[in-house]
Amino acid sequence: TIKQIGIEQPFVRILIAADGTTNFESLATQDVTAAAEPEEITPQPEAAEPLRVRIGSTAVIDGNVDFSDQALPLPFRVMISEFGGKISAVDSASQQTSALDFKGRVGEYGQTTIKGDISLLAPTEKTDVQVDFKNLSMPTLSPYTAEFVGRKIKSGKLNLALDYQLDNNKIVGAN
Repeated sequence: TIKQIGIEQPFVRILIAADGTTNFESLATQDVTAAAEPEEITPQPEAAEPLRVRIGSTAVIDGNVDFSDQALPLPFRVMISEFGGKISAVDSASQQTSALDFKGRVGEYGQTTIKGDISLLAPTEKTDVQVDFKNLSMPTLSPYTAEFVGRKIKSGKLNLALDYQLDNNKIVGAN
C-alpha cells in the first residue's frame, strides 16, 4: 500500500497520427502467441495470488502536455502548461473507478479542466471523462474548425465542452 504519489513537472506527449492511431497504442503489450514454443515443457508451480497494489492518491504538479492531431485536414497542436490535479485511489483488487480532477493553462489566456472517472487498470473497459476548454484562441484551433468551415479563422475565442465515455472498448463522445 502506498499512501500518496506526487509527480512534479511531468511531460506527456499525446499524438493522433494521420491514420487515427495514437502514440499510446504502442504501450500495449505485444502478442506473445508469435513467440517460439519451448522445446521441452516443464511443469509449472501452482500460481500464486496476484500482487495487490493500492495507491491512496496521485498528485500531478506543474506538468506540461503536448497534444497533436495529425488526422485533421490541417495539423493541430496545443500545449497545456501548469497542468496539475489529482487521481483518487487505485486498488488492483477493486473494480471501482478512480476520480480525475485536473486543470491547466492553454496558450496565454486559455484554461482547461479534466474531470471524470476512469478504470486505470483497464481504461478501455470503463471511462467517463469531461474535458472543458475556456477562452481558447481560435487561430490556434483553426485546423479543427477548418474541417467544418472550410478555411482558417483569423481571430476569436472558443469555449468547448467535451464528454467521452468508454465502455467495453466502445467510445461514445459528445461536445
